[in-house]
Amino acid sequence: MVKYIINGRFLTKQITGVQRYAYEIILELDKIMEDNFVELVVPSNCENIPKFEHIGVNKIGKLKGNLWEQISFPLYVSRKKAIPINLCNTAPLINPGIVCIHDVKIKAKPEYFSKKFLIWYN
Repeated sequence: MVKYIINGRFLTKQITGVQRYAYEIILELDKIMEDNFVELVVPSNCENIPKFEHIGVNKIGKLKGNLWEQISFPLYVSRKKAIPINLCNTAPLINPGIVCIHDVKIKAKPEYFSKKFLIWYN
């Protein structure tokens, strides 16, 4: 039975800093995980999905972007009764689970960001 489900929305974006971190973490997790312990869930429009030996991959939902992350992903995790893992600064508002925050620049220098961005990230 799957215990943890990783939010794979980052694979729909260009792989840069935060996305690279998540990608590399998942590659390393795959080396040490038991089969069916961790699952990577991605939006149905995701095309660049790595091959794993132990981590299952599942494309879900019809939504994209933030809506997928806020609706499709948490509903799927709830149905599976698993713990969500979010490796790229954002997470569903309901049942965020484990969230990796890479920096707190929005707290240290809020003047660098738009009000909309600050509200969303807060």
